[in-house]
Amino acid sequence: MDTSSRAQSGDTLPVRVCSATFELSTDLLRCSRCKRTHYKDAAAQKQHWKVHKQTCCALSPQDIETIGEASMCETYGMLAASIKSGGDATTSLLLEHMRDLTLDGE
Repeated sequence: MDTSSRAQSGDTLPVRVCSATFELSTDLLRCSRCKRTHYKDAAAQKQHWKVHKQTCCALSPQDIETIGEASMCETYGMLAASIKSGGDATTSLLLEHMRDLTLDGE
């Protein structure tokens, strides 16, 4: 589990959602493998692993970077195309990115 998303003293982080418990917090950990999925603690990550392992690191680092830098409009377009093609790990990452953009107010 990656602790780099934990708030440093004085830093303000956006509110995120724990993927296992759906609790909102600014103090969540990230999956150390894909760095996209957030958890309140290691127990929550372990609880969610059966679901998350299907999409964790299924994309190349370049794909993850491209999606991570996409605007809301670009994300929406990629999401529509991904759903139209049947959905896969890309769909999950795009939904997470859209959620993050929404929570960040973009």
